Amino acid sequence: MWVDRLRQLLRKSEYIIMEGKASQLDSKYSRSSACSRRNIEEVDITPEMMSAIENVRSGYSRIAEKYLVAGHQGIALIEEGEIVAMSWWYLNGKGKTIRVKGYFPLPPGYVYLHAAWTAPQHRGRGLHQVLIHARAQKAMRDGGEAILIANFDPSSTASIKNYQRLGFHFSGRLVVQYYGPLVRARIREGIVQ
Repeated sequence: MWVDRLRQLLRKSEYIIMEGKASQLDSKYSRSSACSRRNIEEVDITPEMMSAIENVRSGYSRIAEKYLVAGHQGIALIEEGEIVAMSWWYLNGKGKTIRVKGYFPLPPGYVYLHAAWTAPQHRGRGLHQVLIHARAQKAMRDGGEAILIANFDPSSTASIKNYQRLGFHFSGRLVVQYYGPLVRARIREGIVQ
């Protein structure tokens, strides 16, 4: 029992980092081309949407509220009155590098894309690419030529392929070491194999 608890406290996670320029994303996944023909509405996530989020993803509204309070912006795709996909992004509009989530370094002008989710019954419809493109467009409106960074688990092959289709490239690995409540992170630069 104590061994399991110790493993939880002392764990290491590795994430793939991909990046791309907002203006260079493949436009075939833009909102107008992908959503209009499917009658899908793109909306900004607001505090008033927490019950709708809770209805489609139990327990997630608390996380969504924390993202909003921390200044992250969310996008939801809605079809027939129900959220079918959602995602978050954060633009570093400050003049210095900041740490997102306490450990992920984000240089000025960069956008951190994270927490994309598609309802299981709607996967395979290209909604993730629509979300990536929508966040890129909003980042360009808010911050000019934004460089987008996403990080995710290496086993998430669908996410990797979606980002690659849009023109993202591998830029490194994020290694996060957990020591109970303390977190140490470092980025390994270079192409990830």
